[in-house]
Amino acid sequence: MGHVLSSVNWGTLPLSILQSVAELEPGKPAIIHIRHTERPEMSGPNSNALLSTSLGREAAIEFGEGLPAGRSYRVYHTMVDRAKQSAESIVEGIKRGGNRAAIAGIFPFRTSYDPQAMDDYLVRVFRRCGDEDVAVAEMMNRWLAGLAPQDVFHPSGEFARMVAEYAILRLENATPDTIDLYVTHDTWVGATLFHWFGLPIPMDGVRFLDGFILQPLEEEMAVWFRGKAMRIEYPHWWGL
Repeated sequence: MGHVLSSVNWGTLPLSILQSVAELEPGKPAIIHIRHTERPEMSGPNSNALLSTSLGREAAIEFGEGLPAGRSYRVYHTMVDRAKQSAESIVEGIKRGGNRAAIAGIFPFRTSYDPQAMDDYLVRVFRRCGDEDVAVAEMMNRWLAGLAPQDVFHPSGEFARMVAEYAILRLENATPDTIDLYVTHDTWVGATLFHWFGLPIPMDGVRFLDGFILQPLEEEMAVWFRGKAMRIEYPHWWGL
């Protein structure tokens, strides 16, 4: 295990998740929230139509194989096809590793009110920046700061709370061995990092299969991000 993830320049980040998930407290459910796997570089409008690369699907299978035994995995994804592909590949890998896993649901909402409007906005930023990674980072920071057009995006704080409500509701019927694994997008992971934990988006953005682990505890959250373990106070709105 590890030959695909160790061969790509973004693979150290999902590998760090696989290392950190072994530190979870046993007998308590947890959440893993990651971006989808590799897709081609954006070259124009309608980026939501881009699918996973074959290498990305192999990496997602490998990621699933590397998740720890003794857990039951419920996998959720967004409406975008590359997130669905990533989730299905991860489930395939989990099952290859001898663990229980299933696609448990699809998010009933999107980041933007209008996906085409978001694509058009990102393309405008891309033309100004000339670099996809820089454009995405600028777009995400403007969104988190409340500067992006609200006819394109939900306000980021509202959106992060919508994602939290969805996840909290599902934890209510989790068993002690449950891990809920969410496969979404860089904007989703970035918004939840910022609004759930107060963590800024990294300078290199949110990479493929990059994300965090959250284990709810009685008085605080145990959080792992990029190999760092933290204990963080719940947001005041978490609904404890």
